[in-house]
Amino acid sequence: SYFNPNELLVNKALAFGGLDANGPILGNTWVWDAATGVWTQKTPSSPPSARLWHALAWMGDKFLLFGGSSSSDTWTYDIVADTWAQVTTAINPPANLVLPAMAYDSHRNRVILIGGGQGDTNTWIFNVAASSWSSYSLSPAPSNRTGAVMAYDRSNQKAILVGGKVPRAAYLDDTWIFDPVNLTWTEVNPSIRPSARADGGMAYDTRNARVILYGGWAGNVS
Repeated sequence: SYFNPNELLVNKALAFGGLDANGPILGNTWVWDAATGVWTQKTPSSPPSARLWHALAWMGDKFLLFGGSSSSDTWTYDIVADTWAQVTTAINPPANLVLPAMAYDSHRNRVILIGGGQGDTNTWIFNVAASSWSSYSLSPAPSNRTGAVMAYDRSNQKAILVGGKVPRAAYLDDTWIFDPVNLTWTEVNPSIRPSARADGGMAYDTRNARVILYGGWAGNVS
């Protein structure tokens, strides 16, 4: 199995792009330092184009960015060197995905991506070492959706996906577990679970070995 201890030592977060409150689509790079609690705008050369609705995940020693707006490109960001690099891949997940869910499987050095609301319900896996995407048509699997949240549970070595929104329809409150060894999705029905929502935030708490979900949108701000 694979596990990169540097993932626990960097203690920084990355924000890229998005939509300004006044309307413009952004293409700037910001890094948050957990030790100081300070955000710093970076000025790397040749960054991705301005975009929103992309997916971003930490993958051991770099960040992986996929898609956004109408693109289907793949990028990595080296937070130590402050450099963006576009990754050339033979196949990619579809363009025009809106807020797909993405999480890093640190034991197998893979990134899992699903959703985006364009009718594609395949599970996409990015092999970090090979810099390549693979597509898997799995059943059962989460339905077509945007804005689901997903995090990798290191203690159980599985990814957990929650909620999202059916395009132009209902918000969802379902919970799915992805087994990256057997490539299977399983829907679970806990007696207590978050209400239907999309666009929240979810991360794995390494100290307490649990996944934490916060906020989201369900027709109102919470």
